[in-house]
Amino acid sequence: MSFVPTADATYRDLIGFPELEAQLGASIPTGAGIEVQQAEAPATNGGYRPDDANSDFTTPPKTITNVTLLTSGTGANANVSGHATNVARNFYGNNTSISPDVNQIGVFHSEDWMAGGMLNTGVMSAGNHVLPETTSARVSNHSWVGLRLNDTNYDAAETLEVLQRTDFVVEEDDLLVVAGVTPFPSNGNINADRPLLKYAFNEISVGLTSGASFPGTRNLSGIYVAGRTGPDIVAPGFVPDNSFAASSFATPMVSASVALLLETGQDGSLSNGMITNRTRVINHAETSEVIKAVLMAGADRKIDNARGDDLTDYVVDTTNNLDIQYGAGQVNIFNSYNILAGGEQDSAEDGGALPISDRGWDYDDSFGGSGGSNSTGTYRFTAGNDDNKIQSTLVWNADIGISGATITADVEDFNLELFDVTISTMVDSSTSVIHNTENISFDGLEAGHLYELRVSSASLADWDYALAWQITGVPEPSTALLAACGLAAISIRRRR
Repeated sequence: MSFVPTADATYRDLIGFPELEAQLGASIPTGAGIEVQQAEAPATNGGYRPDDANSDFTTPPKTITNVTLLTSGTGANANVSGHATNVARNFYGNNTSISPDVNQIGVFHSEDWMAGGMLNTGVMSAGNHVLPETTSARVSNHSWVGLRLNDTNYDAAETLEVLQRTDFVVEEDDLLVVAGVTPFPSNGNINADRPLLKYAFNEISVGLTSGASFPGTRNLSGIYVAGRTGPDIVAPGFVPDNSFAASSFATPMVSASVALLLETGQDGSLSNGMITNRTRVINHAETSEVIKAVLMAGADRKIDNARGDDLTDYVVDTTNNLDIQYGAGQVNIFNSYNILAGGEQDSAEDGGALPISDRGWDYDDSFGGSGGSNSTGTYRFTAGNDDNKIQSTLVWNADIGISGATITADVEDFNLELFDVTISTMVDSSTSVIHNTENISFDGLEAGHLYELRVSSASLADWDYALAWQITGVPEPSTALLAACGLAAISIRRRR
C-alpha cells in the first residue's frame, strides 16, 4: 500500500515511512514477532486498556492481554479507556501504525507496572530489595506522566526508586522503555513537571514536534540532577482520525519505530556479535543502546511541514549538543532504518575496517581503559564531494545495582569528538558530564578531508556503548504533515 500525504494523513506520512516503503516495498519491516507492553494511567472511568474490539485490532486479530486484571465497569467495555485505545492505534494499529504486525501486547495499569507487575518498587523480602520482574517483551510504551505520592505528600525516595528500577530493566533486559514528557504548563510553573518516567537515563523520552513539552530535568538525587536533556526525541503526536495532538500520542509513534527497528535488528548479518542479558540472547543491533543511538542520529532537526507546526527554531543549548525542547529532533524512520541497515562497523582499536561507510553504527561491549578494554574508539572517513554533514549519537546506559537493602546508580563519562585530520583541528565535540548521550551534528565537512569520530572516556571504565552516524549532503528541509498540537497529562496516585 502506498501512503500519500493528505489532510487526513496518519503519522506514517510524517516521519519518513513513505520513503522507506518506496525503498523496501513488500520487504519493509512491520514489527512482526516483537512482543510489547502498554502501561496506562487510569482514565476518569478507571479504564486503562484499549478497546480490543476496535477495527484496528481485529483484522487481523491481536492478542491484547490485560496483565493487571483490575475491574472497572462491566461487560465488553470493562477497563476500556479511549486514551489507551488511541495510544494503541498509533503503537500497533493494523491501519494506523508503522508496526501493524505487532500482535502480542501486555497491558498494565501504570501503578501495577511500577509495583508488583513489573518493577517491584518498594517490594522487600527478608530486608532485601526484590529485583524487577523479567519479561519477554521488547518495547514498553508509557503515555502517562507522574510522581510517587504517599498519603500526604510527594514521595521523593520512591520516585527515585522507580527511575532507578526503570533504568535497571533497560540495562539488564534490553527492554526499550519509551516514555512521554510532561506537557508544558501555560503558567511556566517548574513544579508542574513530572519526573516519571522522563528523568530515567536509559529510557527514550518523547516530546511533541510543536515544542509543547516540559524541557529538561529538575534535581532529584545522585546522578539524577537538574539540567539534563529531555525529551530525547519528538514526534507529531496527533490522535488517529483527529487533529488533536499530545505527547501521549507522540510516544507510541516512537514505540512503533522502535518495534520496526528491533525486527530489522534480528537480521544477524547486521551485527558483529551477540550479548546475553537476563532474559535472552540478542544481536548487537537489538540492544537498547544501539536502538536509541540509531533513532537519535536519524532524527530531523529541521522540518518544513505541509500541515501544522514547523520545526525551524532548533538551537543547540545543552551540554550534549541537543535542543532542550526538541532533543535530537523529529523521529525519521527512513534515516534510522538505513543507519541500522548500514551494519555494525568496529572502531579502529577493535580491528574495524576503515573507512566507515556513510551510514552505520557500532556496539563496543568493553570500553574505557579498564580490564584490558580500549580507552579510545576511532572511526575514520573521508568526506566525498557530496558529503558536507555528519550527524552522530553516542549512547551508553546508567549502571544500576540492586543488592540486599541497597540500590546504587552510576553513569560513566564518555565523550564524542569530530577531528579533521587533514588540518589537525577539532571541529566539533560533545563532552557533557551529566548525560548518557553525546551528539554531533556538523554541516561543514570539506570534500577530500580525512575525519575521525573519536569516542573517549574521562576516567577509567569498563562499560559498553553504541555509536550511530549518517554522513550526507545538507538537504532542503523535509516536508511532512503535522497535526495541530494539544496537550494531555496525567498525575498518578498510588492505590491505597
